[in-house]
Amino acid sequence: MKTPLIRKESFSYKSHQRQFTWQILVPLLFFLLMMLVVSGFTLTVSAGQASLWADIALIWLLIPVIFGSLLLLTFLVGMVYLMTRLLQISPTYTAKAQHFVWQVQHSARQVMDGAVKPVILIKSIIAGVNQIFKGS
Repeated sequence: MKTPLIRKESFSYKSHQRQFTWQILVPLLFFLLMMLVVSGFTLTVSAGQASLWADIALIWLLIPVIFGSLLLLTFLVGMVYLMTRLLQISPTYTAKAQHFVWQVQHSARQVMDGAVKPVILIKSIIAGVNQIFKGS
């Protein structure tokens, strides 16, 4: 079964064409024209001053890199500062955490020893009785 084609007279199709023209095609052509104008201007003006324009272009290319580097440097300085603060605080809290883990371990060991003690006692009595009757 074929799907019906979109009618070129429909409101949505006309709206789409209008949006495509004004939101995509016009800005694209505008910036293309601007690039051509700037390129032509650069070629006519920079005939004898190529080095000057190269230096200006280099400055414009380096500005985003410099700001990005400063942003990264600020982030790294902040991380170093936070790590030094954390390392100053952490011995107190790690000692408390270690003491808590030791308490939990001691309590768990007492509970497990208490749970296994009757089984071991019964098995040792059975083993002793078997050894007495086995030896005679």
